[in-house]
Amino acid sequence: MIISSPQFSNEIITNKGRCYKFDDLSCLFQYLNETDIKIKKIYVSDYSNNNMISAETAFFIKHEDFKSPMNGNIACFSNLKKSKKYQEKCHTVILNWNELAQLYR
Repeated sequence: MIISSPQFSNEIITNKGRCYKFDDLSCLFQYLNETDIKIKKIYVSDYSNNNMISAETAFFIKHEDFKSPMNGNIACFSNLKKSKKYQEKCHTVILNWNELAQLYR
């Protein structure tokens, strides 16, 4: 898969060591809902610097101002301070991984 916008990229690492890459979190959630793979780790790209971080510790903002490739419009951040800056700008809420996952079940 070609990742067109690295700031929205994410990946699943399976227990068998396979890596599945996605260019939008909405695609990752669709894949998780359609398969029964054993997940070792999920990484997401920090919107502010494109570094891959653990989804479990990331902060997420879903808003139409974030124009992701498949219109999931979710930005991920490695720390609360960075995410609060965008939260105030977009007038929305900050979600953790479990809260975000609930939106896609």
